[in-house]
Amino acid sequence: MEEDQQQNQTQAARTPQDNALGDAIDALRSTLTEDSGSDGWRRDIAIVGIVAALFGIVAWYALVTSRSTPVVADMVIHTQLTEASVWVDAAFEQVFAAYMQAGNRVRLRGEATVVGGGVSMISAFSAPRSHAGARRRIDITLADDGDSTTLLAILEVTESDGTQLGKAVLRGQPDTLSDLAARTALQVFDWLHIDPFSTGEQQSADTELPQTSDGTEPYARGVQALRRGEGAEAVRYLRRALELEPGHPMVNAMLAEALDFLGYQKQALQHIKIAFDRRRGLSREKQLMIEARLHYLNHHWRDAQTQYAALNAFYPEELSYGLALASVQTEGNQLIAAYETLTNLRSSPFFAQDPLIDIVEAKIRRREGAWESGLAAAERAIEKAIRLDLRGVLARALVVAADLGSENADRYLDQADELMREMDDPFGRSQVLREKGDRLRSAGDLDASSQLYTAAMDLSLEAGNESEVDAARQALAIVRDLTGDLESGYELKCQVFASYQRREVQAGAAIMLENMGISLFKLGRLDEASERFSQALEQFQKYGDQIGVAWWPYHQGRIDFVAGRFASARTRFLEAEANAIEHPEGEFALHVRFETLRLNLFTGLDDVGQDLHDLVRAYEKKGLLLDAGESLVLLARYKARRGKRQEALEHIDRAEAIFRTSGAMDYLAQTLTQRVRLGDIGNCDALRGVLEGMQHQPTLLLGGIALSKCGENKVDRGVLQQQAERLGLFEPRLASLALIDPEAARRLAGQRGGIAQDYLSLP
Repeated sequence: MEEDQQQNQTQAARTPQDNALGDAIDALRSTLTEDSGSDGWRRDIAIVGIVAALFGIVAWYALVTSRSTPVVADMVIHTQLTEASVWVDAAFEQVFAAYMQAGNRVRLRGEATVVGGGVSMISAFSAPRSHAGARRRIDITLADDGDSTTLLAILEVTESDGTQLGKAVLRGQPDTLSDLAARTALQVFDWLHIDPFSTGEQQSADTELPQTSDGTEPYARGVQALRRGEGAEAVRYLRRALELEPGHPMVNAMLAEALDFLGYQKQALQHIKIAFDRRRGLSREKQLMIEARLHYLNHHWRDAQTQYAALNAFYPEELSYGLALASVQTEGNQLIAAYETLTNLRSSPFFAQDPLIDIVEAKIRRREGAWESGLAAAERAIEKAIRLDLRGVLARALVVAADLGSENADRYLDQADELMREMDDPFGRSQVLREKGDRLRSAGDLDASSQLYTAAMDLSLEAGNESEVDAARQALAIVRDLTGDLESGYELKCQVFASYQRREVQAGAAIMLENMGISLFKLGRLDEASERFSQALEQFQKYGDQIGVAWWPYHQGRIDFVAGRFASARTRFLEAEANAIEHPEGEFALHVRFETLRLNLFTGLDDVGQDLHDLVRAYEKKGLLLDAGESLVLLARYKARRGKRQEALEHIDRAEAIFRTSGAMDYLAQTLTQRVRLGDIGNCDALRGVLEGMQHQPTLLLGGIALSKCGENKVDRGVLQQQAERLGLFEPRLASLALIDPEAARRLAGQRGGIAQDYLSLP
């Protein structure tokens, strides 16, 4: 009975805007009921339906409320409070805004707290300026009336042309902020000739803050800390508020947001569920905010997008809704839509200086492969965060900039690590550790990178953050590949793929299909690898991931090359070269160049010596030492073909030094194989030891064949040849045939030149 009565009161308190917003949600949701595997035309119709439903409901709402169009106003809160009472700013601002917007009578287009002529980062990132459509400006100065027991709210309302509509001084106490905020809002309504809010609307606004003064202070401080990006401090305050106001829906909702910020997804989910169960007394806006966050934390991207789209449309002055919508769109790989959302946010003079917009933009650009523009966005975020003294936001921006290849990446990561430690931010620290691991992996220090990835995964597991666990596990899988433990790496990739599928992270699942294809390629399972790459391509095309699409001919070209389909491989690499011109970010172009030069060297079409020297230097300049080492091995093979054995061995020496330091056993096997092929049989035992347990099939087979030079009767050339035939690996087939059936080897080599002919001269 009590629950029914409460529900009836909530319904009675609803405004036309509440009903319109609810209808918008229902209409939007109805357009998204088709199965995720539906045909492209059905998805297009669904998207059109979303837009039509949203704009239709907004237009309808405009008609039914045309008789009382909301007054648009700028709000600025000046504070002259003592440092001990400065938390009152945030609390007063929040509840005052709730009263002003009750019943949609006044739409506040900007909120900021100005301290001593500057701006305190409580609600917005810049003081509002006059702009098209602003009809009023509300200035409130909060001050102590000689002591800390009485609070003054000095209120002034002016027209946009500067005409003063009214000025008043209202008194209240910090422990009854809701009363002071309500009286201040009613005074503004009186000057603007607006009907006062109803009892039901006042009740909804009242629930914005805890009901006790003791709970209000830690709650306001927690919200304030969260907006600065200092999650651990926010959690401490909000937990204190929750002790004083157990079960309060907004306290639980904001605590969930703070915990999610720190990566504690499971704990965040627990608190948002409590907020969801107790949301009925809140305004429809806050109810939907809680519902949207619940869907977000459950990774129900479609439902989350539906609600954030409606919230963003009805409350464009609330930055958090637009940022959340862009984030959810990015998770769904709707990158164009996400960028359009950010563009709309940035058009507001109140949000233009907000570094969070730049951070989200940088992540979108990173997803689409536009690293240069993404890095520019991250650098803008760093500059703004420093200027506004937002430590938490700065730390996140530094990590994003490092991920996007900033030349200051090492310094940025050290600075971010220091900030994350100071703020006790495990999610941020996990990201820093992964980024540092990536840089060490590229530099060839696989053991150190593995330790960092493991530490990052442990932090994420402790926090219950599945997305970060998957990211660390994926990075660790790459290290396993490089150290030769391909089966273990492939198993990790399969686990991450399954997690992405379960959490409906479709873009991540597509990337993992690509990664699984790489493992299968190295394991010699070419048909399976080709199938995974094709599946990934289909997903990349479906979600508009242009970088994923661009890489496909590179992967397929490598398969064609090792299978001996050289003409097809050349076609694929030419296509990949064109794609690399269109997408120059990262190391894509260098990797395509390596494969093209290897193909040319193998078939004898070009003099590739200088090009290989240039490639080695390019890799070294980027700090990609493993790639530089692999290029040195290729350069050594080129020198050996030219009869320059000593120069070849010098290049092998350089490559081996890199591989031994890194622990990259597959690569080390390549250098030892070339040493033995050059007649250095003193390395036979070392090669035999490295090949033991080798999983990289091309390297294993070529190394085993090279051991024939060691006078080993234990090497069964026939078994190696059969294995090469079974796997369809051209070079091992040719090398083994040259030992046991030279005539068959000549037929297989055909008219090919280069290294293909070298095997025919083997004893």
